[in-house]
Amino acid sequence: MKFITTTKFIWFLILGFCVVPGDIVIAQELETSFNQAIDQCKSLEDDNPTQAIALAEKTISTINKYNNPIDYGDFLGCMGWAYAVSDQLVKAKDSVYQLEKIAVSLDESAYSIKLLRRAGSIYHRIGDRFSATENYELAMIHADNLDYDHEKIPLLVNLGVLNSEIKAHEKAINNYYMALDLMKAIDDFRYQAPVLFNLAVTLNGQKRFNEAIKIYHQVEDLIDENWPQLRVSQVYFGLAAGYQGIDQLQIARDYIEKIADTSSSESEPTIFTHDVNVFNAVLKAKMGEKQGSLAVADQANAYYFRKENESALISAESPLDSLAVLYELLDQPIKALAVHKAARVAEQKFQQSFNQQTMAQMQARLSNRVQREELDVLKNQHNFDQIKLNKTAYQRTLMTVITVFLVIILVVIWLWQSHSKRQLMKLSIMDPLTKLKNRRGVEYWNSNHRLPPPPLYRYLWLINIDHFKRINDDLGHDAGDAALQQVAKLLKKQQNKQRCVGRWGGEEFILLTQDLGLSDVKKQAEELIATLREVELIHGINKFQVTVSMGISLVKDLSDPMWNRALSQADKALYVAKDRGRNSMAMATDF
Repeated sequence: MKFITTTKFIWFLILGFCVVPGDIVIAQELETSFNQAIDQCKSLEDDNPTQAIALAEKTISTINKYNNPIDYGDFLGCMGWAYAVSDQLVKAKDSVYQLEKIAVSLDESAYSIKLLRRAGSIYHRIGDRFSATENYELAMIHADNLDYDHEKIPLLVNLGVLNSEIKAHEKAINNYYMALDLMKAIDDFRYQAPVLFNLAVTLNGQKRFNEAIKIYHQVEDLIDENWPQLRVSQVYFGLAAGYQGIDQLQIARDYIEKIADTSSSESEPTIFTHDVNVFNAVLKAKMGEKQGSLAVADQANAYYFRKENESALISAESPLDSLAVLYELLDQPIKALAVHKAARVAEQKFQQSFNQQTMAQMQARLSNRVQREELDVLKNQHNFDQIKLNKTAYQRTLMTVITVFLVIILVVIWLWQSHSKRQLMKLSIMDPLTKLKNRRGVEYWNSNHRLPPPPLYRYLWLINIDHFKRINDDLGHDAGDAALQQVAKLLKKQQNKQRCVGRWGGEEFILLTQDLGLSDVKKQAEELIATLREVELIHGINKFQVTVSMGISLVKDLSDPMWNRALSQADKALYVAKDRGRNSMAMATDF
């Protein structure tokens, strides 16, 4: 016999009498279960988010989130997604933050994986990619520890898409390959087509054309009459691009012709249509067939620069570079130069837009967390005061005696050890090669200096010398040491009472600053990169220069978890800077 909990019984009664706006009855029978209601909420969240929110709010008010966190989290996730779909971003962020806390508080289980993935999907929907990635990665760790292989596949797909969006392309490729390997291992091919397609697109973008062609052919084998026409055309276009990349021009043209065979001649021209036409003209021009290509180029040029198509140009996949190449092949240098300039402007606007979005996410997440942390502090202080008021006189006296006794012991120990400790400290926190603080010294500085008051924050800069192994291999380790010392010398000039410079290990340095606002960090980093790049190093008869890449994150508080989190985020940002081509900086966005 199955017993019904008090909470569920109350919920059944509410469902029996509640009506949402529009005279739609949420439930008419008392025996409706929580699972059925959650399914109902999910069925409404995309098409009727207002009804989903109403159902979730009514139900969630009857659930004790501490006694029943799973059902509470399910309804919270439904409500958060519905808020996101209806563009109520503030409420969506509040809901997903609560969901994230519940998911993290659960022990490793299928439920924790489910709620973490749900939180990641909501963060992704509202554009907070780094928070989404963090939740997916934690869910992945739980799934790996529990050997839940079926749960790993969609998580790997989510991580692949997100890593592509933040330009971590190699990570995305690894995610997709891992997903494919898991599909074979457990015979679960539900996500095969989208994984193969996304993998092929990413490989093409990284100019790994032979791999991309192999994957695209696997996608081609999956095409059937149910596939959308546009997706089929995109597969053929990807194959054409891959074959052009390995100079198989005739095969590339054959696939372009397949696009024409599958496309409707009556449809209005689109960006994709002109992309295909320009690509085809480039192929013809390379094969000596230039007739009619200039008209194709001019038509595409006119279409691309329409006001309504501006957003398509300011994107990661701008079509302007192909058009500029076509003009070059047609001996139109002035037009080619104009398009090249427009492409660079579009690229700068895209990067600026990307940075502005990520910095806005960073600032918003920081503000939200500061408010929540302040609220938690107030609540904890209230509880502490209540406990303190209930203390007996004996307890207060006893605590005073114990405290005095401990202070006396600590003073004696301090007097005995202070001199030797100071001497040992100097030796233990210094890197002998660069004379900067070592890892221990930096961590000591971080934990023993108060965080600055807003609008200033403590930023963690990871600074890595580019191609350092090449210096050691080509010029010798003495040259590598000289490079480290020179970079250390320049970085030491950045040091003041509000900053700390150290060697984190190998060719990696660390800088902590707390005298800069958010708007000044990027400018300061770019100036430092430029200064380091312009210094000429002399070692024996060799003269050489070095460049550095930087990843910058925020130290939110002085706890060890937040310090480790800041290091992790700075390392991810450093990876992004390296992926962009080095000699650059990137800022973590998940503050």
